[in-house]
Amino acid sequence: MPYFFFIEMLGPIIEIIGYIAIILSFWYGIISLEFALVFYSILENFGYRQLTTLWRFVAFWQYKRKGNKWGEMKRKAFSNNEK
Repeated sequence: MPYFFFIEMLGPIIEIIGYIAIILSFWYGIISLEFALVFYSILENFGYRQLTTLWRFVAFWQYKRKGNKWGEMKRKAFSNNEK
């Protein structure tokens, strides 16, 4: 429940507030366009991009080591437990 509240519900609100703050900063001359673009291009490359690259590397490594196998999967029947 805390994850859903803080990430899924408040995340978009905080992101919109950030966009509004950037636009107002341009409007009032607090930051320049060049600074904002450079800062954003550097900031964007930290975090998610590296995590995605790590996941892709691990998946590739596991594929090469173990081959193309799904492993054993057992079927489970639906239970018809009526109370």
